[in-house]
Amino acid sequence: MPFYEYLCHDCYEIFEVLQPIGAGGKDVECPKCGIIGCEKLMSASANQGASGGVTGESSGGCMPRGGFT
Repeated sequence: MPFYEYLCHDCYEIFEVLQPIGAGGKDVECPKCGIIGCEKLMSASANQGASGGVTGESSGGCMPRGGFT
């Protein structure tokens, strides 16, 4: 199951929820203020290539570049 990011429009908290793929977000409760009905956010994803390396915009500075160190 993937994590989805949600935004609470009451307190502006951004938080993650572990949900099945395709699950709706209408009943998600904000962990900070308790409001129900937070907005599911779109987030960038990383794609794993055939060689096992991560490609895409989200592959930033923490990924090793090359062999073992």
